[in-house]
Amino acid sequence: MSGRHQDLVLANARIVLADRVVERGWLAAVDGVIAEFGEGLPPECGEDLHGDLLMPGLVELHTDHLEAHYAPRPKVSWDPVAAVVSFDGQLATSGITTVLDSLRVWPEDGAEEVDGHAKILAHAIAEARSADLLRVDHFLHLRCEVPMPSVVSEATELVGRSDVRLDAVFRRRLEYQAAYATRNHRQLVDLARDHGKPLASHDDTTLEHVGEAISDRVSLAEFPTTVAAAQALHCAGIRVLMGAPNLVRGCSHAGNVTTAELAKAGVLDVLSSDYMPASLLLAALRLPDAVPGIDPAVAFRSVTKTPAQAVGLDDRGEIAIGKRADLIRVHVRRDVPTVRTVWRCGRRVA
Repeated sequence: MSGRHQDLVLANARIVLADRVVERGWLAAVDGVIAEFGEGLPPECGEDLHGDLLMPGLVELHTDHLEAHYAPRPKVSWDPVAAVVSFDGQLATSGITTVLDSLRVWPEDGAEEVDGHAKILAHAIAEARSADLLRVDHFLHLRCEVPMPSVVSEATELVGRSDVRLDAVFRRRLEYQAAYATRNHRQLVDLARDHGKPLASHDDTTLEHVGEAISDRVSLAEFPTTVAAAQALHCAGIRVLMGAPNLVRGCSHAGNVTTAELAKAGVLDVLSSDYMPASLLLAALRLPDAVPGIDPAVAFRSVTKTPAQAVGLDDRGEIAIGKRADLIRVHVRRDVPTVRTVWRCGRRVA
């Protein structure tokens, strides 16, 4: 959202830094950027947060929930701009200030409910942004199903956009595997490299998949299905992303490895809300209890600093001088968080 950034002073907060939590601190932002922060009382009067958490805004790298707002029921399509605005509001009140909207870029005959609507939704996001209707900073995450016949041409139409940040490669459609997968895989990897886009793999299961991800210079591995694959990816310097709903529920809906298992193995880097925006903050808060030995600051980094770094957004994701004042105030009771206030670039948006 546009507008002149007013100075912001916040006081009496538990401030979540990248390496620790300040139990009673203050923060000042000027022109949308964090200018100062410290412990104790602020040098000037500020808004009293009454001991609530003050965190960097959450950074979400993989959510396909936008499509559920555009197609809320089979054979029902909503106004695309209105769908984007509705989804944007849900993200903001979940504490998410930066999102990569996962868009399917392939059509599939006979499966309209999962058809790609990427061009429609990408245009709607741009239209909502230009009309100053958005609270959250939106980028695009192109989800490419390797075996689908038209996936390369569909991706080519969108990959040159400045708001594309991630090009994810799936391996689920087996009927076209023999005819298209090898060629499409190579072309999609080359397309991402040619446009300087970070590349992600999806559902890595075997060491062969890991070797392929390393060869493709993947920067993020989404939802590896086994501990062995996740460990090998992590050792190769590829960040491992897992689902926050998986952690909250204690299991994978697909029967794969759990998020907690990978956290215990020390190979969990990024949490993603996937299909449930509110799960991101809840999982970060519950991770230290689910996996004893994990520091709260480490858990919070998995939804703020680490995902921001994974896609080259180094101006956010951390409470530090010079970073964007993307901030959230979080009140916690009975182990459930409530996002009370959201600021983007120092301006209150929720």
